Amino acid sequence: MLEIILKRELTLITYEAEMKIGLQEKKERNIYLPFLKLASEFNGILSAKVINERLFFCPADNIRGKRMISYLAEGQHITPEYEFDLDVIDENTRYVLTPLGESEINSGVMTIPEEGAYLLSTTPDPLVPNGIIDCIRSNDTAKEELQTRKMNKNKKKNADTIKLNTLDWGKQYANIKQCIECPLPRRSNEFIWIYEIQPELIEQQQNAFEKSMKIQVKITQNSGVEIALDLQNNKDSKNSSSLIPFRIDDSLSYSDVLEELLIEFPESDIDKTYGYPVLLYEYNKLTKSEMKRFQKDVTISEPHLTKYGYFDPLLLKNINIAPKTIDDAVLWAFTILVEEINTYIDKPLYNELSKKIKDHFIGEMRASLLLPDYEQFVALFSEKRSVFFDEYDDMYHKILLEKPELFWFVTAPKVLRFTRGKL
Repeated sequence: MLEIILKRELTLITYEAEMKIGLQEKKERNIYLPFLKLASEFNGILSAKVINERLFFCPADNIRGKRMISYLAEGQHITPEYEFDLDVIDENTRYVLTPLGESEINSGVMTIPEEGAYLLSTTPDPLVPNGIIDCIRSNDTAKEELQTRKMNKNKKKNADTIKLNTLDWGKQYANIKQCIECPLPRRSNEFIWIYEIQPELIEQQQNAFEKSMKIQVKITQNSGVEIALDLQNNKDSKNSSSLIPFRIDDSLSYSDVLEELLIEFPESDIDKTYGYPVLLYEYNKLTKSEMKRFQKDVTISEPHLTKYGYFDPLLLKNINIAPKTIDDAVLWAFTILVEEINTYIDKPLYNELSKKIKDHFIGEMRASLLLPDYEQFVALFSEKRSVFFDEYDDMYHKILLEKPELFWFVTAPKVLRFTRGKL
C-alpha cells in the first residue's frame, strides 16, 4: 500500500494557569444524564415543567424542577432557547442542549466542572488547531502562587507572566462565553471542556511533559489521513517511540499531497492525466531497475504542505514514473527488452516479450511506441544496419554492448534454425 509519512519536531511550551475546566471522569454524577436525555424526547427542548411532570412526578410549578434547570444551566449543559436572564426562571422557560450537553448524551458520561491551577503543554504547530497538547493538575504551591498574582493584578506583573490574548492559540480562550471542547492529542483523542482561563499565564522554563516530541502525518492511498504524536523515549532506547493518534478537521488526499510534495521536484515534470501524479523522466536520468519497475525513490529535502508548513526531509518510495517523450519511451522499452532476454530467444518468444513490454506503457505513448521487429532486432547484431530505425541505431548498439552474451541468445537460434524446445 502506497503511503506518505511526514514528520517534524514540535515546539513545546508549558504554561501554568488558573482555570475552570470540565472532566469526564466522575461517573457517579451520571445521575444527571436522564435529565439531558429528556430534552431529546422533546425535540431538544427542556423546561422545569417537563422535568417535574416526567421525572419528579410532581406539579409543574414545583421548585425541584427549577433547581435542576439552574444546576444544568450553570454547568453549561443547557442554555436558554432565547436570551433570558438565568435569575428569571419559571416552569415554562425553554432550554436547549449546548454542544457540551449533546456530547454528554453521546458519550454517556457527565462533565463535572472543577477549578484550580493547571499545567498546559502547548504548541504553535498548525497541525494542533486548539494549540493545547495536554493539561494536568498543578501542585498546591503553584495554585497559591497564581492566586497571589491574581490578588496583586493591579501591581507590576513579573516578566514571566504572559497574557492569554497575546498567544495565537490563546485568543479563542480569552473571552469564553460558552465552554469549548478541547481535544488533548497527548491522550489519544481524550478531551476536556474549558470554561475559563484567567487572563494571565505563567510560562514555565522546565517542561512537565515529554522533552522530545514529533508530530507525524501518515497519508495512505486507500485509508486517508492518520495524525499522531511520536513520543521519543530516550530512557530505554534511542529508537524507541510510541504513537498516539488524534483527529484534525481536514481532508488530505494521497494524490493531492503527493502532487504538492512533487511540484517543486527539479528533475522531472508531473503528469496528472493518469488519474494520479506520475513523474515524467528523460531516459538518461534513470537506472535500468527503475525503468523495469516503472517506479523510482525520490528524496524531498524540504517537503511542504499548504496550511501546515515544512517537514523533515522525506524519502518517497515507489513513485510512479513514465517517459517524458516518445524518444525516451523507445529507448526505455528497448532497454527493458534487452534486460529481459536472458536465454535463447526465437521469433515467437521475441514477439510475445515485445508485446508484454509495450503493454506497460499507457495511452498515446503505447500507441506511438515502435520497437524493432524480430528480423530488425537480429540485424542489429550484424554489420547490416536497420533501415527502419536509423535514428535509434547508435543508441541501440550502445545498449547492446552492455550485454555481450545477448549476441548468442539472439543469433544462435536464427543461424542453427532449431525447432522450439530442441537444438
